[in-house]
Amino acid sequence: MIFSGNWVRSPSCGVKTFHGRPFLAPSVGSALEDYAPWKGYETPKRRSVSLELPHTRLIRLGTECRERRLDDGKLRVAATSFGAECGLLGLALQETLQVSLWPVWQAFSSKTPALVPTQRRYFRSGAAWSAARDRGVVTGKKTPGLRGAPVPRDLWPPGWSVHAITVGHEGEPAVRPIVESWGRFFPYVPPNDAETFQYPLPFTADFWKQYAEPLEDVVKVASRFRDAADALQKAQTDRMESGSATRALEFLELTAAPVHMVMNGNPWALSMHWAGTSLLAQCAAMLLHDLSTKGTLFTCRTCGTITIRGNHKTDRCSRRCAARERKREERKRAQLVTS
Repeated sequence: MIFSGNWVRSPSCGVKTFHGRPFLAPSVGSALEDYAPWKGYETPKRRSVSLELPHTRLIRLGTECRERRLDDGKLRVAATSFGAECGLLGLALQETLQVSLWPVWQAFSSKTPALVPTQRRYFRSGAAWSAARDRGVVTGKKTPGLRGAPVPRDLWPPGWSVHAITVGHEGEPAVRPIVESWGRFFPYVPPNDAETFQYPLPFTADFWKQYAEPLEDVVKVASRFRDAADALQKAQTDRMESGSATRALEFLELTAAPVHMVMNGNPWALSMHWAGTSLLAQCAAMLLHDLSTKGTLFTCRTCGTITIRGNHKTDRCSRRCAARERKREERKRAQLVTS
């Protein structure tokens, strides 16, 4: 099975304050790079203990964020490190199914230059996003001459609205105001323009340049991801089912739902890939795949984070922690000799 699904990250990602709230965001004008979150992924039995993938890094972030305030320096350093190494989680893309933007004045067509109300809508389809455009006709009223200007509500065609359709924690769809859903992930947009702003299509360069995630949301998701791993680790250790483990699996399955199969090639030479509309979904898919291939969750004795092992008889999550433990033992032996 081949895994795919490229993502975007910025080495200059950091915590920035907008409108009095901290956000995890790339620096203005910083270079964005594509990378493959699944690169180097192997089943736990074949994976090097030194390899840290996004899902184990997300568990680590959840561990480092526990019981820390949003203004805690260590929490911000941990979030910045995750963002620079793995990219943003794609929380807006994870929870949103459809976005309908505020209508603006646009030409009806290249042959009919008259301006009419035009509304852009974005749809999530599989692991991709697509755009559609609806046009109305204004009769009996003077059409403004400003192309691209917002259309007053009283000139909207019947049935038009500005909203986002999102998926809740239990998987149920809900219609929400765009300012409360999609708009809160674009802190560069002035608050007064958040409802009428023409948000860019997901996955485009303009989208990533303006997109950011509230630090509070990142911490909540990382903590919940870590709690799910913790509940499943206890179930594996005790060899017993529990309500918390069942809820953890349900959470991971729902979170991994935006990961879809993608076929490439010709009918006589097909290759199968997996791609996700968010990094969070791909992290959940990685963890579920680890568990389905007899991966064992364990807690690192050095740093306390939960990670995965296959045949490795180790109680350390990485070579870094193993080296740190060796140095600690060497210091203890040196103190015994000197005493």
